[in-house]
Amino acid sequence: MIHHAAQVDVMTSLQDPIQDGTINILGSLNLFREAFLVGVKKVIYASSAAVYGDPGATQPLPLSEEIPIYPLSPYGISKYTPEHYLRIAATAAEANYAILRYANVYGPRQNATGEGGVVAIFSHLISQQQPVTIYGDGEQTRDFIYVGDVARANLAALQVKENGTFNISTGQRISVNQLLALLQEIAGAHTACRYLPLRSGEILHSALDPQKAKEKLGWEAQTNFSQGLRQTYDYFLQLVLEEGA
Repeated sequence: MIHHAAQVDVMTSLQDPIQDGTINILGSLNLFREAFLVGVKKVIYASSAAVYGDPGATQPLPLSEEIPIYPLSPYGISKYTPEHYLRIAATAAEANYAILRYANVYGPRQNATGEGGVVAIFSHLISQQQPVTIYGDGEQTRDFIYVGDVARANLAALQVKENGTFNISTGQRISVNQLLALLQEIAGAHTACRYLPLRSGEILHSALDPQKAKEKLGWEAQTNFSQGLRQTYDYFLQLVLEEGA
């Protein structure tokens, strides 16, 4: 079983941490309990880079799975807590488990509003020739992982009996300003951009070390960032063309 269901928006978790915890913690606990009651033999849990918080000032990047955990938002807490419930429940059921801590996932069909990631939001706006907004100075960095690589990681985790926690990432950092410049180059257009103050709970720098996933799961990212960006932008551009047809 692969468990991806969640409340995934950091700002929503800050505004309503009770709802966030109810969905992500209690929802996951219920799912794990029912899964093992009916005899599920392996559970893959989609966790998040948000569990690490922002230890870049004290820990070298990219981050390994072994560093101290210190989330900056209720969302980070609510993604981390089920990791422990899963480990205990799987051990009691004599089942296997894998916790996959995703970096910033992007790709075609991602939601471009509300809970959408920055790649989807920028791609949507640029394809419609609309201005974009950056919170902070744009020099904050993220480890962007293409959705196709994430799908392969889940399949790899299902096929091995190795229990544990694994970063699903590239280990590389891209700034938000670099992301915007690359998308503008792909689109062949300059997009107006406004900068607003950094939002509460936002991580400044994030990159995860994928070495353990490579060694234990036989997985590593294969999609070049520029290639993945082009596929994502082309998806949103096609939506614009279809709407205008």
